[in-house]
Amino acid sequence: MFAVIRKSALFIMLLFSPLNLQAGAVIVSPDVDTASVSRQLLLSVFSMRLNYWQDGVPVEVYVFADDDPAHLSFTKRYLRVFPYQLRAVWDRAVFTGSGDAPHQVFSAEEMLQKISAGKGAIGYVDGDLKGTENVRVVYEY
Repeated sequence: MFAVIRKSALFIMLLFSPLNLQAGAVIVSPDVDTASVSRQLLLSVFSMRLNYWQDGVPVEVYVFADDDPAHLSFTKRYLRVFPYQLRAVWDRAVFTGSGDAPHQVFSAEEMLQKISAGKGAIGYVDGDLKGTENVRVVYEY
């Protein structure tokens, strides 16, 4: 019981913390041929419903852990869904064999490295946008 209350309190603190006021950006690998993206397109990509870009290249999705402040900020502020809702979609796809969960990274540096080196890759970063020279920023939030 106390664990649930503690997790809820942590979530509320993170939700209203100054970390959520930082700027963020959706980034793609240089080979992705799109100038900008809509919230609906990103929701399709991050819920693993869109598997290929317009040019036929497979979409490779990279995310932070569910409890990471960058993930909380991105899902709540831009996608307008809770992280547990995305996790439920990913778990269902994996369980039924209809899809894979996104690749998880553990730092902004790793996210930038994976996106810049990947083909058809998409992800997001929060805070300082230094180091985004080798990736394309398609949306800032």
